[in-house]
Amino acid sequence: MNIHNQGQYFSNRNRSEYFGNLSCDSSELLFLDPDNGFEPEKSCGEKHVTYKEVDDLLCKLKPQGVISVFHHFRRIPFEKDFKRIKERLVGCHATAIYWHSLMFVAVSKSIEAISYVINANRNYSECYPVKMIL
Repeated sequence: MNIHNQGQYFSNRNRSEYFGNLSCDSSELLFLDPDNGFEPEKSCGEKHVTYKEVDDLLCKLKPQGVISVFHHFRRIPFEKDFKRIKERLVGCHATAIYWHSLMFVAVSKSIEAISYVINANRNYSECYPVKMIL
């Protein structure tokens, strides 16, 4: 496990630099933990990750790589929010698992990788009170 830019404060002013120097040569799973999750429809702050940033990172990963994004509840049902997230994630596959006020969205260019995540989420959901979204 590597923590990228540990100790560096992430802000709107250093977004390009922060993600630009990320080396994904050997990474297969990248976990993004913005405070709030994906950018909302009307604005994007330092507590969000943009769809462009996710797309750029996917291009750096190996084809079977997966990005997992922490996403916080936005006062709309997760199913509806996830549907909109998927519409904005062009050219990739996604699935999610959620409970209470948080969701983890898994994104990949590979349908096989997302199938693997779906199976892992399904197994996890059999033991714990979480819900899956395909």
